[in-house]
Amino acid sequence: MKHKPQFLTDANGNPNGNPAAVVLGLEVYKALLDELDDMASAAVYQAAKRKPATYLPRREAFAEIESLRKKT
Repeated sequence: MKHKPQFLTDANGNPNGNPAAVVLGLEVYKALLDELDDMASAAVYQAAKRKPATYLPRREAFAEIESLRKKT
């Protein structure tokens, strides 16, 4: 995706000032949000893969579910 970001500076309009903000087109912004969401999902997945899997015996799982249902 081709884009030309515009940089806003903080030096009272001085073109050599420090960049303070960036203006992007709406499509570029949406694409960046999608990428960020994908990266966050991948990070959560990778973190979950590193944890050892734990399992409850079926009877314990059903008992826990039933006790939670009774509380609500």
